[in-house]
Amino acid sequence: ADPSPAKPPLGADFHGGRESGHPPGPVLHPDQGRGVDAGRLLHRNRLQIVRGEGFVPTVQVFQGKSGIKALFRDLLFEAKNERVVRIRMLTSNTFDQQMGTTTLGKFTEEFFKDAQKAKLAIEMLEASGTLIPEYIRRLDPAHFDPREFPAARGATNVFLVGTALYLACYGDSLIGLKLKQEQMSQIFHFFFDAIGKNLPPADSRAPRELETWLKK
Repeated sequence: ADPSPAKPPLGADFHGGRESGHPPGPVLHPDQGRGVDAGRLLHRNRLQIVRGEGFVPTVQVFQGKSGIKALFRDLLFEAKNERVVRIRMLTSNTFDQQMGTTTLGKFTEEFFKDAQKAKLAIEMLEASGTLIPEYIRRLDPAHFDPREFPAARGATNVFLVGTALYLACYGDSLIGLKLKQEQMSQIFHFFFDAIGKNLPPADSRAPRELETWLKK
């Protein structure tokens, strides 16, 4: 039997693997396009701290090819459920990972098409290097082609969707992780904000070819 979780039904919210009828809470980060009142949000967070609420994360694990594809379906569901209008993405793209034969398009082509249909904006960062990530640059979503990015030899994607963090790692085994917790997501939004302030505008050039790397 396929151990990967099934696609959650539209309108359902999951906590610890159990379906809940509670409506989704507001997205904490102001850039997510929800227009949440800051005073009301601060009051809500204070109540959560006093009551000890919201600190236990919801964790899901996705395994195998079907599991990774389920992760991307869940990601779109999460964006709709939280009414998020922008997804934040970090993808690794090192020379060593490019030596693999599998590309990101094998897992994500449907995801990017569906995201475009849903009018979701995607903020993209690329971590590049030789053997390990050494620097970060912005990517232009209009010129992004997942078939030009690796999904092998430990290539990793990070997605931030409102209060949910997704990790997908492509190696000898395919593994994905979803971690949903409001306070923890805030530090990752800060991470994207802090890095973004020091980066030049998005680079719309095509990803570097292997021959370019080898000439260095």
